[in-house]
Amino acid sequence: MMEIKCSNCMSINRVDLKSENKNYVCDDCGFILMSTKFYSEIKSMPQWKHWFILIAVAFCFYSSTFIIEEFKRSIKTSDRVAILGAASEASKAPPSLPPSLPFKTGVDQVLSTKERMAPLKIKTPQGSGKYYIKLVDIENNKTAMTFFINGGDEFRVDVPLGVYRLRYAVGDSWYGYKNLFGPETMYSEADRDMSFYIKNGSVSGYAVELILRKDGNMKTKNISPNDF
Repeated sequence: MMEIKCSNCMSINRVDLKSENKNYVCDDCGFILMSTKFYSEIKSMPQWKHWFILIAVAFCFYSSTFIIEEFKRSIKTSDRVAILGAASEASKAPPSLPPSLPFKTGVDQVLSTKERMAPLKIKTPQGSGKYYIKLVDIENNKTAMTFFINGGDEFRVDVPLGVYRLRYAVGDSWYGYKNLFGPETMYSEADRDMSFYIKNGSVSGYAVELILRKDGNMKTKNISPNDF
């Protein structure tokens, strides 16, 4: 009897070399282990050649096993590289946005407890997108009021007395307070403060046109999202 390891399924087979079978096959997978013709040719050779052939066969078997395992590892490694590469590309992609929300001209939030008695009028150019506007109290750098204005609308509202800085974000689709108008949001700030006060019984107010023109009544500058 002789033990032969199947190169296909790696199971150990015990074979009777005196058998009349034409071929020795694996008991588990049916793979041909050795033919009787090959064995008879080996048996007729000198003893030292037997050892040489057995060593050569063993070397070929283990070499092929090593090559197969290295190939499997290379495939796994390439898969990991591909997965990591895909994950890296995904991290560079812009975050997905929720569905856009309704956007209507009007007061959004009133965060100041002061009485609203000073008039403010804001006009925006037609077809210029949507505007999310903040009035920031320069006394404490807190937002006093926020407004929604569609491009082309003229919006009138009463605001609390005080001195404010006007900031606004512009875009085409509104995604909520977290995402505003998405990655394409543009942020701007008026270059001077607006002061609402009472003098001689009259309340001062402002009429602002957010339109790019040489003779405009208010200049603005771009700001970062963190400064908005």
